[in-house]
Amino acid sequence: ITLPALSLEGGESLTNGLHGYGYYSARMKLPNAPSSITGFFLYKAPDYESEIDIEVFNDSTRRVMFTTYAGGAQTHTVTRTLPFDPTTGFHEYSFVYAPDSRDPLSGEASVTFYADGRKMMSWDTGVPRTSMHLMLNSWFPRWLDGRRPKKNAHTYVDRISFQAQP
Repeated sequence: ITLPALSLEGGESLTNGLHGYGYYSARMKLPNAPSSITGFFLYKAPDYESEIDIEVFNDSTRRVMFTTYAGGAQTHTVTRTLPFDPTTGFHEYSFVYAPDSRDPLSGEASVTFYADGRKMMSWDTGVPRTSMHLMLNSWFPRWLDGRRPKKNAHTYVDRISFQAQP
């Protein structure tokens, strides 16, 4: 994905089909493009209805946000510090989206986020319970500074994988 020079444009890829419970993973090297982020997430329209996000800041601050939306509202968001600089090499970002393991018939779901195999965050309430599109994007959100890169910046994706829950 390219963040073009001297613009606040970005790009994204998404699946045509919907995906449900399972293990999601992306191995990426992120650009050093301050005021932009790279997202790896599940999403289903309309906005705020169903979403599970990993959003990494495209700079050397090591900041990552984990967020969920369910039922028309943001149910969780937290910012953590990655154990590495995402702009200096390839790293794996992943999450497990699952029905409630304590009571699978409860209708609740859970999500656990990882960075290079290290558990970073987990929630078992306020998680959407539907199939969604798998998406990856790099972009300049309005809530950040909006500094245009002097030259093209690139998000490199080595692989994306999905393993459905049996």
